[in-house]
Amino acid sequence: MNLLLRFLTLAALTAPAFAGSYDDLIAKDQPLAHWNSNPEASQPFLQGGAQIVDGPRPPEYPQFIATNHALSLHQPGASLRVPDTDHRFVFKKGETISIEAWVQCDGLGHGQNSYIVGKGRTGRAGEPPHNQNWGLRLREADGTARVSFVFRDERNATAGGEEFWHRWTSTTGFLPGQAWHHVAVSYKFGEPDSAKGWIDGAPIKGEWDMGGATDLGPWSDDDEVWIGTAMGGSSGSSFTGKLDEIAVYRSELKDEAIKARTAGLAPKPVEIKAPVVKLDELPKGLVRVEVFEHAVNEPEVSATKWTSSDADTAKAAPALDVGWANVPKTKTESWNEQAFALGEIIPKYSPRGVRRDRSIPFLVQIAGAVTLPRGENRLLMRALGGWASLHRWQDRRDPPTFTRSRPAQPALPMPKPWADQLEVQLVKDVALLPPGHSEAMATIKGDGKPHVIVFETFVGGKNLRPELGQPSLSISTNGSPFRLLTNNQHEYSFTDDGWRHYVAEQSAHIDDLSAQRRANTDELTYWKFRHELARTEAAKKNPVVIPAGTGGVIDRFINDKLKQANIQPAALTDDASFLRRVTLDTIGLLPTPEELTSFLADTNKDKRAKAIDRLLADPRWADEWIPYWQDVLAENPAILKATLNNTGPFRFFLRDALRDNWGMDRFVTALTLMEGSERNGGAAGFGVATQNDLPMANKAQIVSSAFLAMEMKCARCHDAPNHPYDQSDLFSMSAMLQRSPVKVPGSSLTQGLNTNSRVVVSLKAGQMIDPHFPFASLKQDPLDGVVRNTEDTREKLANIITDPRNERFPQVVTNRVWKRLMGFGIVDPVDDWEDVHPSHRELLTWLGRELITHDYDLKYVTRLILNSETYQRVVTETGSKFEKPNDRYFASPARRRLTAEQIVDSLFQVAGKPFNCEELNFDLDAHRSVKDFLNLGKPTRAWEFVGLSNERDRPALAKPTASPFTDILTQFGWRESRVAPASTREESPNVLQPASLANGTLGARITRLSDDSAFTALAVRDQSVDELVTQLFLRVLSRQPTARERAAFVTDLTPGYADRLIAVPSGETPKRPRITKFPMWSNHLNPEATTVTYQIEKMVRAGDPPTERLAPPWRERMEDAVWALMLTPEFIYEP
Repeated sequence: MNLLLRFLTLAALTAPAFAGSYDDLIAKDQPLAHWNSNPEASQPFLQGGAQIVDGPRPPEYPQFIATNHALSLHQPGASLRVPDTDHRFVFKKGETISIEAWVQCDGLGHGQNSYIVGKGRTGRAGEPPHNQNWGLRLREADGTARVSFVFRDERNATAGGEEFWHRWTSTTGFLPGQAWHHVAVSYKFGEPDSAKGWIDGAPIKGEWDMGGATDLGPWSDDDEVWIGTAMGGSSGSSFTGKLDEIAVYRSELKDEAIKARTAGLAPKPVEIKAPVVKLDELPKGLVRVEVFEHAVNEPEVSATKWTSSDADTAKAAPALDVGWANVPKTKTESWNEQAFALGEIIPKYSPRGVRRDRSIPFLVQIAGAVTLPRGENRLLMRALGGWASLHRWQDRRDPPTFTRSRPAQPALPMPKPWADQLEVQLVKDVALLPPGHSEAMATIKGDGKPHVIVFETFVGGKNLRPELGQPSLSISTNGSPFRLLTNNQHEYSFTDDGWRHYVAEQSAHIDDLSAQRRANTDELTYWKFRHELARTEAAKKNPVVIPAGTGGVIDRFINDKLKQANIQPAALTDDASFLRRVTLDTIGLLPTPEELTSFLADTNKDKRAKAIDRLLADPRWADEWIPYWQDVLAENPAILKATLNNTGPFRFFLRDALRDNWGMDRFVTALTLMEGSERNGGAAGFGVATQNDLPMANKAQIVSSAFLAMEMKCARCHDAPNHPYDQSDLFSMSAMLQRSPVKVPGSSLTQGLNTNSRVVVSLKAGQMIDPHFPFASLKQDPLDGVVRNTEDTREKLANIITDPRNERFPQVVTNRVWKRLMGFGIVDPVDDWEDVHPSHRELLTWLGRELITHDYDLKYVTRLILNSETYQRVVTETGSKFEKPNDRYFASPARRRLTAEQIVDSLFQVAGKPFNCEELNFDLDAHRSVKDFLNLGKPTRAWEFVGLSNERDRPALAKPTASPFTDILTQFGWRESRVAPASTREESPNVLQPASLANGTLGARITRLSDDSAFTALAVRDQSVDELVTQLFLRVLSRQPTARERAAFVTDLTPGYADRLIAVPSGETPKRPRITKFPMWSNHLNPEATTVTYQIEKMVRAGDPPTERLAPPWRERMEDAVWALMLTPEFIYEP
């Protein structure tokens, strides 16, 4: 493309010595300017990385010469800029402007306005901020690029407000991609009906979609003409792709002239084909779900050949725009479901079993063979963002018919009045339409014959979070209530309750399938090899001498020291107390009354061992350990715009690893390698430390304290005065994690020290520290075949930590387990072993060896401890609570309060209520980037909560249903912000703890006998008051009441008991108020958002509606009884 300015004042850009036929076409209409850019002439005017490259050429574009060039714009601010000091490009009311260009648009963001050429609004110093004289842009709408003409009227160029802006946008467009398109507009200022446009030579319709039509003239000044960007070169205004043959006219262009520009051009029409689905490949009685991604440079590799550079698909696949002409075609996942509806999908995993990112966007397709009932069938389709399509046909000879929902529009500016989701949705008596979702209705005349139904939806997009939402197809036949579409006899009503039931059932199914995906054969073989090698190395060590005596090995070590000190061990606890303790310690919940009754009735001598085995096999084992590792590893995700030391949500990596019972060596290796997804649950989330001047120094400190009990916190800023660690020790480990030398930042050095200070700064700002492991006490030469990538310093570090010849790591891990179960460690503190001594050194060595020789299995060591008499003893006043750890005898376990998570989980367990918490997500309509917003879902266990990120103190950003949970959790030691690791929590009692339980919103929910309460079900049961009291104690305190307690509770609950029941007609039970308006980031500045939030808070404080099946006076007595038991110290302390 050769740059040509057809006017004399810009002599620097002269015509080339030759002219092609296209130049002649332009010249006939006498342009003010024509840019067709030869490389030499245009070079002085290029800005911000703009380049001259090959342009549209024959044979595809026959109007152009074979050496034609184009302007390439692929960086924000890349542009060609032309001054207008003599007002050549100034237009006034009554004058006509025409603009044309050839464009090759790589893509547009959601709702983006991308500048082709414009005068004004450059953001240059001294210019008004809104001085848009005129401009031709491409505007994204429904996945297409629309032609858009914009100007600011003559009244004002500084004030805000849309009324001064006037934008005409075409109602049709073209799909971005590699093809070239011709676009043009023409407009006579002052005559709004004169606006017209063209795409590829054909006239197009448009509308004034901002500021309305006007008879005013344009703003005019001497600001520059910029091609390819505006607004100081902002990314949102910058064109991405190539431009050619831009021309500006002071006259109206005619249809014939525009048509001549594209003569001979026969662009292939965009053909959107239905997916090919074969009836005989579809499952019987189920629907098939498939995930399709854009092809990326991702070789199929085994776990043994996998490298960290392969860790994240998204790094190899930059986000592409959503569009039906650009549908992903690489199938990466497939499974079967019950219905055409999804609440979640199977995550993508690496060959090493770590969560990864999919390419963005990706497509989810649900297909099934459905026999539609005779009569009128209405199909209701829903999808997040509206990018969904429905295809249906009877057999392959019939052409498919299509239904597409319209993509949802951005929520800003807020609609007035505020949209109520119930009023927006097409059908009122179905599940509420979630924010950001769109829907469409299709009517099909059923013929009783099988039809292939294919439902597709896009997930994510350029600059958008990959959010699935709640895609669904539901059906109503002959006016019947809507139900989820299936091809079997399952009936899932499409109501709020029906949807919750369906996604809960589906979630369990997805969990099972995800576990299968993580079980990579190559990876399991590798770790089997490593564990055999570990046993071989452990056998080479001198055996630990086990004291003589009876009982298990642990008890022999403990009893030997007790005997030497002439201390009598405590007696064994009773069965009920044991079951309550061991259930809390394994799955973080209380035993159910049924479990307790069955256990107490069992007369087998090994019933405790069997109970331990049952609990250790429970998948809820992971839920008990996740919050511990969240603290120790400083998991600190932010659901709203990161601050200091925020991480990714690697809680999901923890959950996967713990559910699969990975060996601790594998766990630490995966964590140290930091593979997979940063923002969607992979181990790479551990590697994030936002706003930290050296993130890997932060991670080196965490890894060393968590798994080696080396506290190197002080060494971040100076040599540690109380530990044998220099700054270089920490920075050399951080270099190993960074996989390259690290530069010491000046902000990490303590300033202003005098010569007499004990604190020494041994490094200098800017000094480079090479990667190496600084501690010679641990073997560093790897065993043969263990390190899979010898060039990776992260893997080298992980191997040093987990090498079976190095016994520090297994002893640190087993000591952590011991402290969690016994209340005190064999070594304390568990994360800093400097200048401390084990209370039972040989026992610690033996436990570490047991971990090594049993696949580093945390459950195995836990089983050893739980089966010991040492663990099963009654808690005494003194127990092991001595001043120094090495003086401890463990005559009994220490008294332990339930963790914050155990308290919340147990409260809802005994009440039999779900959390019913809102989604931990501020971007409910999924219009923003994963870099700024996370969706951590709706919690079902307490570890899933997160800090609510409302430092801005904006009422509309409150989370009314989540706040009562985080309030209680915080009172009992939970940290909503984990900027640093912690192995122990603050557990000091305070008056707010009982006060919040007794009078708080959460406590009121537990005690309220609503229709979803287990206490209500217990109260309406046909039984005596005495039996009711028994069941109440079993449920809350896991024991029978004492005679005194029984008498008191029976006396209180007897009045009115015989008449407590009230007959309530079916379907007339009180319902929880329905939330139909949703404050979120995109609307929180709207004043009504605050009002809506206050209304929701009021609803939450009011609590669950009480049941009408019980007489209110007696119901309140029962609620008092529950309240009294909940507030006993016995409830929040382990027996």
